[in-house]
Amino acid sequence: MTNGEPVLRIMHQRLRGLEFSKMARHRRVSQCLGSLQGKEWFMAVAAPTENAAALPENITAFRIPGNRIIKLHVGTWHAGPHFKHEDCLFLNLENADTNTQDFQETALPQVCQIEG
Repeated sequence: MTNGEPVLRIMHQRLRGLEFSKMARHRRVSQCLGSLQGKEWFMAVAAPTENAAALPENITAFRIPGNRIIKLHVGTWHAGPHFKHEDCLFLNLENADTNTQDFQETALPQVCQIEG
């Protein structure tokens, strides 16, 4: 969190399901996410790449217990948080300008389904 002004947000997310067709990454900063209500959730990730987007065969999804916070390394491709609940509150630690100055998104060649 040395590449800008860190900010801690509480995000209220509505049902997202377990499908995704895009991934995003942040090249300047890591990001921390965690559920605030003890609800299980899922995150799909792929290793950072220099210029190319993540490929479906390189994506791994994780089931995350509701009492854990995860840290995404700089440049990690990610889709989520995903969950099966009607709604969920998340803690999100990133830079204040992450979603405007440090956000790269790519469409995947197919819809991916997390098995949960």
